[in-house]
Amino acid sequence: MAWDRILRVAAWICFALMWIALALFILNDSPATPEESTLGFILAFPFLLTLFLVLLFLSYTGPLVAAWYDARLVRRQGMLVPAEIKSLDDTGISVNRQPVVDVTLTVRPPYEEAFEATIRMRMRFSVRPDFRPGTKLQVFYIFGTHRIALPE
Repeated sequence: MAWDRILRVAAWICFALMWIALALFILNDSPATPEESTLGFILAFPFLLTLFLVLLFLSYTGPLVAAWYDARLVRRQGMLVPAEIKSLDDTGISVNRQPVVDVTLTVRPPYEEAFEATIRMRMRFSVRPDFRPGTKLQVFYIFGTHRIALPE
């Protein structure tokens, strides 16, 4: 999705701003009395720090919001089609002691060829005890794309 690329660029800009601000701080750090040349640093440093913090916040929260919005859009505009769970792969991440897994699905939309898609989700064992390879389920799908989302 385009949001992933935009947020990745924002993270790299954030990384560069961090080093620019550090370089300005090191170059202008002197025990002498302030001169006119340090006035630019005094004005630039808070601006760079604020820009850094905003981009840092966006690079951390942006992917979460973008993924949530994309899934919501697919649920709203898509229609339910049959799918089958092909595999469950552990990512090594857990949220509140619930593992995050990559679910590989074989989606079979009507009037189109079947395709495989992968969704990353938090596995709640109490809600889906029968969620294992071979299980058939319905997923939301937008025709003409490979964008899918699980029902909530």
